[in-house]
Amino acid sequence: MDDEWSLTEYQPPESEERWFFRKNLDPRTPQGRAAYPYLVYLTLHFVPRDASGLPSQEDQEVLYEMEDNQLPAIEEPGKAVHVASVIKAGIKDVLFYASDPDVFLEQAALVQSRYPQFAVACEICEDPGWEQYEDFP
Repeated sequence: MDDEWSLTEYQPPESEERWFFRKNLDPRTPQGRAAYPYLVYLTLHFVPRDASGLPSQEDQEVLYEMEDNQLPAIEEPGKAVHVASVIKAGIKDVLFYASDPDVFLEQAALVQSRYPQFAVACEICEDPGWEQYEDFP
């Protein structure tokens, strides 16, 4: 069964920037949402190709490859679930809900080492009720 995703594009007023929000509309959580109480932002930084703030074609291809090849290990059953992605103004945020922040950080370290050109960063906060997911466009 494939995940179902929405895609929302936003352009700030009086700006050439373009922002894209992808949301997993029905994330699979085998143990239920309560088993994934930590919201994690895996942030990748890139040099925008122009005033749109979007990545170059080369960076975009590597970012897609990263999602295809790295997310399955991060999302192993019971570890984390990918709920959203955002691209805007030189950053790509990949959002997850995780069961254990330390286990997630181990996987994030692998992404950091494989993609140093993106200055990968990670931020974790508690969100046991998934409020931020519900508010995501």
